[in-house]
Amino acid sequence: MAKTIPVSDELFGVIVRPLLTERSTIMKERYNQYAFEVALSADKGSIKRAVQALFKVDVKAVRTMVVPGKYRRYGRGGG
Repeated sequence: MAKTIPVSDELFGVIVRPLLTERSTIMKERYNQYAFEVALSADKGSIKRAVQALFKVDVKAVRTMVVPGKYRRYGRGGG
């Protein structure tokens, strides 16, 4: 059973948006796992507290990864 955690403005700043990709949809259907884009300053503990408070679920584990942005070209040129 999920613990009741009071929802604060701090928790809304942790989760930016859900990731809706083909891979995350397969993870949700097969393994009951969800993917979110979170703030870069968020640690695993704050992510866990935010998900538990906002969605009223019990979080077993949190896995994170930092994905670098794509290189954008400016000006003239092919590509």
